[in-house]
Amino acid sequence: MTKYKVGDTVRIIGNHNRGCNSIGDIGIITEINDVSLPVVSVRVKVEGKSSTGNWYILTDLEVISKEEYSEYISPLNSYYYL
Repeated sequence: MTKYKVGDTVRIIGNHNRGCNSIGDIGIITEINDVSLPVVSVRVKVEGKSSTGNWYILTDLEVISKEEYSEYISPLNSYYYL
């Protein structure tokens, strides 16, 4: 299958599927579609962005640590709650 799993924190490093998130965004994998192997795609939910149109192929992602995600999301939260 894939080295990725639901709940993994990932950075978007490519956008071959023209997803709604931007390169550099960090989010959580919420779903994996491996029905059409060998092309596996995963849904990535980025805080504050659309929950549709957010599917990516594996080469468009890199796994990051929870700490790195916390550093990324903290400034976003302060922006939204100003």
